[in-house]
Amino acid sequence: MAVAANAICGSDLHSYRGNNPRNKYPKIFGHESAGTVVEVGPGVDDGLVGTRVAIEPNVCCGRCRWCMEGLANLCPDYHVLGESETFPGGCAEYVVAATSQLYVLPDGVSFDAAALVQPLGISYQGVVSRGQVAAGERVLVIGAGPIGLGVMLLARLQGAEVAVTDVESYRLETAVSLGADAAIQPKDLDAAILDWTDGEGVDLCIEAVGGPQHATLETAQRLTRRRGRIVSIGEFTDTLVPFPVRPLKNREQTFMGSIGHPEAFAPVIQLIAEGLLDPVALVSHRVGLDDLEHVFGLLDAKEDEIVKVVVHPGRLGGTRG
Repeated sequence: MAVAANAICGSDLHSYRGNNPRNKYPKIFGHESAGTVVEVGPGVDDGLVGTRVAIEPNVCCGRCRWCMEGLANLCPDYHVLGESETFPGGCAEYVVAATSQLYVLPDGVSFDAAALVQPLGISYQGVVSRGQVAAGERVLVIGAGPIGLGVMLLARLQGAEVAVTDVESYRLETAVSLGADAAIQPKDLDAAILDWTDGEGVDLCIEAVGGPQHATLETAQRLTRRRGRIVSIGEFTDTLVPFPVRPLKNREQTFMGSIGHPEAFAPVIQLIAEGLLDPVALVSHRVGLDDLEHVFGLLDAKEDEIVKVVVHPGRLGGTRG
């Protein structure tokens, strides 16, 4: 496939820092890709050439119990494009993928939008498949990065009211511009959520931060109502983190993990095609391959109010717009 757009993910930043345990070097970054099929291998219908597609980047065995049940995200032999030399990614002019990983793009779905199907698929898994958000519920999203903003957009499409919190003011402003019902600074969070929910807590809290801290898990438990649900999407640095198990038990809350995006590509693409979801609104920077080092430096330093970066292999220079 000739790559037209590849979005940069938070896990790519972990790779840039050298602390992503899944990754082996040297490698080509990129697992959020879209473009045009330009060549097919033996046994593949050459009518596919010229087709606009998004790539589902997960490479799984296809034989285990989880793959057979449509849960390839749980496959023990799970790999992702862009994690090693064996699985090169989409930050390149061309990338190779199996036909089973290709999703044809409807007319009107841009390559930039298609490059964001994968992260929105992660949000979809957390909101729809795991969180099972229902109309009229109140949802708190901790973290207004691309995944958290995707969670907010999808939860609102399910008919929920959504509050978002983040330490970065510009991300809260982005959340409001995209339709969040409330955007709250962490220092004001407890009082605001308890006032919003008449002292009960939210029906569902989705943690979309992760990282080296664990305070967000404590916050999620504390601000979720009795028999409410807590979904962890954020990727935590440490395998073991402190967690308030006793209050979770006493409030009969449900805590669950969410990883990947099994069977999420088709519904997300459909939502984009129908105009119900606009991924391009998340794109703050468009760059060329030559800009990658500079952009990773900005991401690492949390500068230039970056929300989502899309790489266009044919683009020369420039980091905004």
